[in-house]
Amino acid sequence: MLIFGLPGETEEDVNNTITLVERLRNYRSILIPFVFKAKGMLNMEKNFNVTDMENYHLNLLKKIFDHNIHWGKHLMRKRANDILMPKWLFPMVLPFIDWSIRRAHGKLFNEIVASRAHLAGDLAG
Repeated sequence: MLIFGLPGETEEDVNNTITLVERLRNYRSILIPFVFKAKGMLNMEKNFNVTDMENYHLNLLKKIFDHNIHWGKHLMRKRANDILMPKWLFPMVLPFIDWSIRRAHGKLFNEIVASRAHLAGDLAG
């Protein structure tokens, strides 16, 4: 799990997290991004919202999505033997699954970017 948007977070902090995600590429893992929500002793801090995202946050999300797509495909191949499907069919279905996952991640990423732009426009106007 990765939390971003912590109070006092800098662009350098996010870039270091991007470097970490890149280093984790060789390790079978799925990364879960979370944004900071003020709770407990930090309840006086401001929550991190889509409007607070900078381009470097979006770069981090893209790296996380790419990492998860990479390892998701490997994990699906590994678990293919557990799926009740003829072995010859799985390689034919895998490109469609890959396309679907990339499309879903792309749509989510585009929605985040659009929400960020829309909310920023509402705040300015």
